[in-house]
Amino acid sequence: MRRFLLPIWLLFPFLLQGQEAPKVKLFEHGFVSSSFIDGRLQIQTENPDAVYFDKNWHKGNVEMKDGNTRSGVYLRYDLMRSEVNIIENESIIAYPTRLIKRFGWYDYFIADSVKFISLFDQKSRYAVEEIYEVVVPGSPHILLKKTELEVQEPNYLPALDLGSPERKFVRHKKFFLYDGKRIVALDRKLANNLIAFNPYFREVFLFAKEHKLKCRKEEDLKTIVKHLNNLVLKRPVEHPETLTTSDTRTSRICNSLF
Repeated sequence: MRRFLLPIWLLFPFLLQGQEAPKVKLFEHGFVSSSFIDGRLQIQTENPDAVYFDKNWHKGNVEMKDGNTRSGVYLRYDLMRSEVNIIENESIIAYPTRLIKRFGWYDYFIADSVKFISLFDQKSRYAVEEIYEVVVPGSPHILLKKTELEVQEPNYLPALDLGSPERKFVRHKKFFLYDGKRIVALDRKLANNLIAFNPYFREVFLFAKEHKLKCRKEEDLKTIVKHLNNLVLKRPVEHPETLTTSDTRTSRICNSLF
């Protein structure tokens, strides 16, 4: 119980100035706090190690693995600590992603939904559950994306005035194909995706070459996966200029994402 007690020195400035201490919610490890000033949320303590998928707060939904849901709450995704921060009862609570089944929001800047789902990484030795962004819902294949962080420690050399004195975080985007049973990583080179696109690899390969589509480009991958789904479901072939960025056909696998 001792480790859950808020240290008195954190409240000392407020006691001296006669101000109300910030409302605090503890959850598993660490804490974040907030207070409302003139009806507007003001964050009193920020996590210095936080690297957010999007630093802005977005109104969205969260579904926990225990069945509880949070609808219409403001949230943001901390990539560094793998946590979802949610504003609840005038406080900010950090939920580890291992407790979350799915979450997302509508981004008015890009005029599209941003959705994440928790899935088991089949290639992991310990079957680790990972958080993936749903890029193309589609059916029967879903295009997933995972944002990974590379931490670059300070390497500044004063004598040569080279390097960086600050810690840097470099984001890497990796794409995956999911058919409801397995998750297959997509290579940046089209020719190396035989397993992912099998048994329609030849058709997909020729389609991509004809329209100069690259697996390293997200928009091109969207077009390729939608074409793959058309082949599997024996739908008429659509050319890139007729394919929209958002597929109105809801996925059978993620049809209840939100």
